[in-house]
Amino acid sequence: MAQNIDDFNRGAALILAHLYERFPVPAMLKVAELNRHDDLLADDMDRRDARHKIYAATVEFLAQEGYLRYGGKAGNGEIYSGAVLTSKGLAALQEAPEALQPPRQTVGDRLLEASRSPTGEAAKEVIREAIA
Repeated sequence: MAQNIDDFNRGAALILAHLYERFPVPAMLKVAELNRHDDLLADDMDRRDARHKIYAATVEFLAQEGYLRYGGKAGNGEIYSGAVLTSKGLAALQEAPEALQPPRQTVGDRLLEASRSPTGEAAKEVIREAIA
């Protein structure tokens, strides 16, 4: 899979998990705080910078597609104030796939759980299911 798509999926998972956990209270989204790099070597600055740009673009994409909205931007477009899931975003995250067995977890619940993983692989899989 292309690196940008992989980073987009990881970023979307982190962004949506952040907002799902705080819903319905609007939240501050700071790309730098989402961009943890747990899976990168300390000296991989090019990858860190690229991922940072992709995460910022992911916020914009998710907003344009109607999954979230925000009140304003600051910090060169990397800080989003008043960010909250839209009804479309909430519905996508609350949808429970048929394959899940009881206790049933919504996509949002799985995303929160998966976003805490250091590698982010589980979160990327959940986000692929949620916005596919």
